[in-house]
Amino acid sequence: MCSDKNMNFVSMCANGKLLLDDIDDFIDEWHESDSDEEIYEYLGMSQQEYRLWVHDPDILSFIVTARSQQRSIDDVLADIQDLPMAARADSPAKAKSLMKRLKEYGV
Repeated sequence: MCSDKNMNFVSMCANGKLLLDDIDDFIDEWHESDSDEEIYEYLGMSQQEYRLWVHDPDILSFIVTARSQQRSIDDVLADIQDLPMAARADSPAKAKSLMKRLKEYGV
């Protein structure tokens, strides 16, 4: 799937070449490869981004947004915190869950 070694999952999503749902294919590709990279590196994430994503897969869109805007994930998440509650997630339950996790991470 990743023919260009300089492109990783997050970069390809940020450039519109992949969808967020393609991450499972990328992970399968890493498992089948002989790559020396850690999974988070292979995906194009920092350790912090990877930990956030493992804890809450819904955070992936924010990781890609951070990359496409050339900003830190912390800055993108801080912007979300400033949004009205209804604009933060597609359901009240997800909004509450996201806010709880952001508080756990000190964001």
